[in-house]
Amino acid sequence: KSTFLDLISGLLIPVDGSIKVNEYDINKSLIFKEFWQKMIGYVSQNVILKDDTLISNIAFGEKNLKNLDMVWVNYIIKITGLTAFIESLPRGLNTLVGESGNLLSGGQRQRVGIARALYQKPKILLLDEVTSALDIETAKYVIDSLCNSLPYNITIIAITHNLKNINNFERVFEVKKGKILEKKLRL
Repeated sequence: KSTFLDLISGLLIPVDGSIKVNEYDINKSLIFKEFWQKMIGYVSQNVILKDDTLISNIAFGEKNLKNLDMVWVNYIIKITGLTAFIESLPRGLNTLVGESGNLLSGGQRQRVGIARALYQKPKILLLDEVTSALDIETAKYVIDSLCNSLPYNITIIAITHNLKNINNFERVFEVKKGKILEKKLRL
């Protein structure tokens, strides 16, 4: 299932067949592939953080942290359920996370990874088991917020084993014995 997301994102090239978006094979043109990948926010199950502050990990790649849109940063912190945690820290967003984020819990690392992906305002958000380290209530809050609270249109493709996380999605597919089948949702 994770390989499926790697194929969709263009990180892997299919051995057989192709990945097409509006009839364009994402792997045929480097220009299209770069365009496609710039629209994607990808959060893997094992989020890797750099040994720096929370804000540097959320706004990853920003050269000047003084020019951040803090309204947006605070909004995505709220959506990811990190507000109370960050407010409890003496240095707040300037708290160091440690090497690979080892000063954070697994669930905190996952939510920082989601916040980092959202910071770029992707049009497509790929989530690979991103609630696996979260308790049921926090997982529900994060998924509900992602599906219902973003102020712009986004396509979310999520891989999960937790069927409680699929209630907000318009279409659900099940991978079974190497085949992808659409599941009918009970509304």
